[in-house]
Amino acid sequence: MVYSTHTVDAPKINGGIKVPVCIEGTTFDMQLDTRVCTGNFLAICPYYRRVVLKTYENQTVDLAGKIMVNVQYEDQEVNLPLIIVKGADKAALCGLQWLEHIKLNWQKVCCMQGFVSGVLVKHSEVFGEGLGMLKGTTDKIYVVSDQPPIFFKQWSVPYALKKRVEEELDRLVQTKVIDPVCNSDWATPIMPILKADGKVLVCGDYELTVNRVSHLKQYPIPTLDDLCEKWTGGKQFTKLELSHAYSQLPLDAKHTQEVD
Repeated sequence: MVYSTHTVDAPKINGGIKVPVCIEGTTFDMQLDTRVCTGNFLAICPYYRRVVLKTYENQTVDLAGKIMVNVQYEDQEVNLPLIIVKGADKAALCGLQWLEHIKLNWQKVCCMQGFVSGVLVKHSEVFGEGLGMLKGTTDKIYVVSDQPPIFFKQWSVPYALKKRVEEELDRLVQTKVIDPVCNSDWATPIMPILKADGKVLVCGDYELTVNRVSHLKQYPIPTLDDLCEKWTGGKQFTKLELSHAYSQLPLDAKHTQEVD
């Protein structure tokens, strides 16, 4: 999925995205803010007496009161708590707690279809059908040098899944994820996992074989604070979800026998 902070076509208020909401018969252009459950002018919170509102400069906001109001959005109607703060220069915020009761029409709020379509066409090789492959590198498995091969006999497959397992193995061969072999010093039993869509995921139980005798790579996973620090000043953010990601990572030819 691709996101860009400069390709949202929805109307904006002071740099934010506005959502037209009818409150007690009057339409307000509320600023959408999914980061907060309260706000600076019209905001949402179920417990008024416990609320302390502060600005980004950590200044306390004076509250005028709390009321229950009738809220209408498109064909939806619900009664929600509304907090009113003092001052006339505050934006009306629509936060997370209202979004739990109101389902926004995101196609109208954030219209990015044209932008996404252009990305898909420009990079059709990446987003096309079929299985891709990571280029420029191969993965390696470092097994202890004096370790003899480990061989496990195949496990019995339930008859109810046998046909689907065979079909999945055929698909993996056709897409060149695996290659059939006549014999091997290493052998790992497979475990068929039934997915929600009825298909079978074929997994090797490598905890019994190669994982026990290999030097696993140690990679420190970055914390959220580390990532946010790197994102500072960024304007475009991309999230890529690879189809069958591990199958797109080629294994070095010298290390294929360990995963038979």
